[in-house]
Amino acid sequence: MALPSYFEHFGRIEPTDRRQTPLVFAAGKLGSTAWEVLHSDETKRTNFMLAMAAAESMPAMQTGYDFSWIALEAAQSAPDRVVCVDVGGGKGHALKRIMRANPTLPRHRFALEDLPDVLEQAGREDAELDGVQLVPIDFHLEQPIKGALVYHIRRCLHDYSDGEAVLILQRIAAAMARDSKLLVLELVVEDPPTAHQAMTDLMVMSLSGKERTLADWRGIVGRAGLTITRVSTYDGGHSVIECALA
Repeated sequence: MALPSYFEHFGRIEPTDRRQTPLVFAAGKLGSTAWEVLHSDETKRTNFMLAMAAAESMPAMQTGYDFSWIALEAAQSAPDRVVCVDVGGGKGHALKRIMRANPTLPRHRFALEDLPDVLEQAGREDAELDGVQLVPIDFHLEQPIKGALVYHIRRCLHDYSDGEAVLILQRIAAAMARDSKLLVLELVVEDPPTAHQAMTDLMVMSLSGKERTLADWRGIVGRAGLTITRVSTYDGGHSVIECALA
């Protein structure tokens, strides 16, 4: 357990620098990000992606949110408009659920964004992603797909500090059209948090991330030039936070 040594070294403050996280400190890789450490080891990277896919099948991770409205709104849009961009979507486990809820929409109108090696593996191994746009990104930089109907980001922002999360949201907001929607799928922590919520908060702290209350989410969304239009909360606090341009 490296946390005592980490806080002895940096002081008892909230980790906010993604290149000086408890995880990279424990790995002896200060100056790297957790994802650079992870992707430098093929076995660790593969195991991480398998773990994320397995987590998607757990009942506690399912929100029950109905994505079928996307097809209804897409019918009012230009036929070449991208209908859903899954930002940082890994191997597409969440995007595939959205596509299944909208079977009338062709796959080329969906886009999966992640690091190049993740997308290469996903495209090679999963026929269900045939036809889907596979777009390599660094979501700290410019969002390459402009004016999509829906941008979707699931359980990514909790891996980052408030400042980093605001930057990621700003990149998406800059690409949105006036009628675009952003769906943020994250935990909305109670005050005080449940034991499980506190545990996950400690877990993502190792990446310089944090779980957030609804007030926290309103704060970072607002700083990014967005506004929350609806929040759907399910078991354990797992939520879909719908956002639009402010």
